[in-house]
Amino acid sequence: MDPGGIDDNYRSIITKAPRDLLGILLPSCLATALWALLSLAAALLGFGNPWYLGILLPAGAFFYLLVAWLLYLREDGLVARGPSVERKTETPPHPLEAEIGGLYARPDEGIIARRPRERVSPNSSPTMAQPSPRRAKAVLLLAALELAILAALLYSLAGVGAVYAH
Repeated sequence: MDPGGIDDNYRSIITKAPRDLLGILLPSCLATALWALLSLAAALLGFGNPWYLGILLPAGAFFYLLVAWLLYLREDGLVARGPSVERKTETPPHPLEAEIGGLYARPDEGIIARRPRERVSPNSSPTMAQPSPRRAKAVLLLAALELAILAALLYSLAGVGAVYAH
């Protein structure tokens, strides 16, 4: 403990929290701004009516929630990962087993088969940092909340989406 009364662990939490919050808040604001601008362009230039903005903003919030939910299901193990590269596992060899070029034979059973292999992602390597699904889910959830608030504010303050004008 240092003379100021704050130990190093607590100090690291205090200095790390703003970076973590900024790492979630900044991408979510960018995702919200991107969807809002695309919705505005689609409503005004594509459909020619600002009423569609009141539809497209909540649709974006729903889309972000859907993607966050799918990321949760993927992390949960319900949704299997895509194709992967094979890597050998450390299985104990059978006493009478002979290995020839990745194939193994058990004379007592009369079979020749491939050794079982573990599936890993093609991009996985010990030196490459993997993106955090937890952070991505937090960004998407916050962006969905921001879009929902933006849609509610535009509806209540400016009447966007309240009346369809020809």
